[in-house]
Amino acid sequence: MHALCLAAAAPRAADRVIHVGAGTGYYTAILAHLVGPKGSVLAFERDRTLAKKASASLKRWPNVELRAHSAVTQESDGRALPPADVIYVNAGVAELPTPWLDALKPGGRLVVPLTPDDGYGLLLQITRTGSGRFSARGLGRAGFTPCIGTRDTCASRSLAHALGVEDWRVIRSLVRGDKPDASAWCHGRGWWLSRSPPED
Repeated sequence: MHALCLAAAAPRAADRVIHVGAGTGYYTAILAHLVGPKGSVLAFERDRTLAKKASASLKRWPNVELRAHSAVTQESDGRALPPADVIYVNAGVAELPTPWLDALKPGGRLVVPLTPDDGYGLLLQITRTGSGRFSARGLGRAGFTPCIGTRDTCASRSLAHALGVEDWRVIRSLVRGDKPDASAWCHGRGWWLSRSPPED
């Protein structure tokens, strides 16, 4: 599964990566190796015990910075997340955090498990194609540990309903806005997954 997700994220030499849910740092190290010494990985792990283990494990990767707090909102000091070529998420979200979408550079890839409160969800690749435009595609079904701070009852119900009635392979784009149109496959607060391709 992670091989599939890493291939979809497509980290390249010199890329700037944000890794959400670093755990003990195993996939953080892989990402650091893939982007090489000219790239960097900013990893987040809010569980202090896991973050301590990750910090010890990642000492030999000088291109990794580990922060022991959440990446769901703005930084604890009010800063926005830095611009990223790749955002790699290892926890299931129901609601896509706005700061993650804002942080993606043009051409940047977000790979994230979109999961309802119960049952399996959908691995999703989102690519920023232009200013405010995003292509999206499903990668396959999966279950993940929930990402704290991204659980939303309405978004979870919308996703669970969509997974129950329609093939996820119809997803073509992510649209930001408060009023989903007829192309919406599922929706959250301020975004929806659409059956239509990204607008030019």
